[in-house]
Amino acid sequence: MWRPLAVGLCALVAACSSGKAENRAESAPPPTEEEKKPSPSIDDPIDWSSCSLVPDANDYKAQCAIAHVPLDHADPMGATIPIALKRIAAKEKPRGTVWLLDGGPGSSATRRLASLAGQLPDLVKDLDFITLDHRGVGGSERLGCPQEDATSEEGAKITENEWPSCILAVEQKWGPKLAHFSTTAAARDLGHLIARYQRGIQRTFVWGGSYGAYLALRYMHLFPKQPDGVILEGIAGPDLDFTRHSADMNEVGKEYFARCAADATCSEKLGPDPFATARDVVTSLDEGHCKALQRSSARMRSFLGGLLSFESIRIAIAPLVYRTKRCSAADVTAIQNLFGFFLEGTSAPYDSEALFHQVTLAEFWRPPGMTVDAAKAELATLTTATALTLDVARIAPGWPAALAKPDDLHGKLPEFDKPLLMLQGGLDPQTPAKYSEPLRAKYTGTNQTYALFPDATHVPTSGTTTKSTQSSCALSLYTQFVTEPSAPLDTSCVADLEPISFMTQGDALALFGTSDPWD
Repeated sequence: MWRPLAVGLCALVAACSSGKAENRAESAPPPTEEEKKPSPSIDDPIDWSSCSLVPDANDYKAQCAIAHVPLDHADPMGATIPIALKRIAAKEKPRGTVWLLDGGPGSSATRRLASLAGQLPDLVKDLDFITLDHRGVGGSERLGCPQEDATSEEGAKITENEWPSCILAVEQKWGPKLAHFSTTAAARDLGHLIARYQRGIQRTFVWGGSYGAYLALRYMHLFPKQPDGVILEGIAGPDLDFTRHSADMNEVGKEYFARCAADATCSEKLGPDPFATARDVVTSLDEGHCKALQRSSARMRSFLGGLLSFESIRIAIAPLVYRTKRCSAADVTAIQNLFGFFLEGTSAPYDSEALFHQVTLAEFWRPPGMTVDAAKAELATLTTATALTLDVARIAPGWPAALAKPDDLHGKLPEFDKPLLMLQGGLDPQTPAKYSEPLRAKYTGTNQTYALFPDATHVPTSGTTTKSTQSSCALSLYTQFVTEPSAPLDTSCVADLEPISFMTQGDALALFGTSDPWD
């Protein structure tokens, strides 16, 4: 399933590391007898054991742990829930930790630690890299629908017909306590665990990507003095609006095809207005064009929108449009090869669609929202867009809205004067750059840097290749920052980026199974 990756506290709740009293949420109902059963103390040291870094690989390159935190941080002696953690230990004597916050909301970070950490453990060898499953996900008291998860018509993905019974199951299990599965509660979990792990001795860095960046901002509200530095990437800013998600993605698609128009080869293949060509091709599928593909306009539109998200796969978009328009037998074979390269329509059983909707409807669904009919009508006019807005519109009326309410920190930027690095792609379809502009304007202090990469997608550190070194500019800034956050950053690489690519022969062989992307 294509989904934002946006598309993720103190042991003594009354006094954070800032020394200021925290806002308290409403207390949860008294714990049940089941919840009163003995569990590890929330103040116990974290007990790590060897585990696989890559899920199910038995490589034992990581360490895992379960830590218990209060279900309600305003009631630290009440019921607890488990939080799953995974760590890549420092290769040298550790001087600190990078805490990695995944996106979604609803993705299992512990399953993705290898990709979240990327090359950093080899580049910065004296830091631990730790991630945790957001409460409600994976090993952190996952919000799930037992019957639907096991028997869904589409594997782990819950279908529209299954959601009513799924929502009922979640309500019956949690009742009013469902309100504790929130961004603010997850941010308190993070601060609580950092305090237990670091104990004020080592340096603490927090990285958040996509919704993880939004979660990091909430953490910065609550624990502004705790971290030595924060990195935000693919930034879900406080104004991010999922009622506009599909339309926003389509606008990024227009910008991408505008770059195609300026490229000699791409414009030769798709004409002077490549976006119009793409629009006509998508529409034609419902009119009987290229029946051998067995693709509707809706599925092609969503596929194109999903391809926009990463530089390594975005390069297939223009050749895909060109080949679909021509639709020879060889084209159909190549396109089917591309479709087979990706897994559509499923989600991992460790992820939580229920948590996704719980957080989304509280944080990103702007009143009055959008009706299903309006979302359908809008989507039919778009060319490069997933159906996320429509999906949420379908669920919103049946979700227990009283248990998915924003709190007082909703929509606000924190006051934060510590080192901060912000990495944003100019062609980010999931958290478009316009939503990071308030951060760019606010955080201009010492050692606070906003880096915009005009052609980059949702994860700048996986692209932004420089002409001179053929390495990632965004990754270089990230590495510099966690090496010494108070040192000036060398941002000269931002002016040395390779131009946007519209496919190479090597890429074509991997994605289309042909030596030439166009033929």
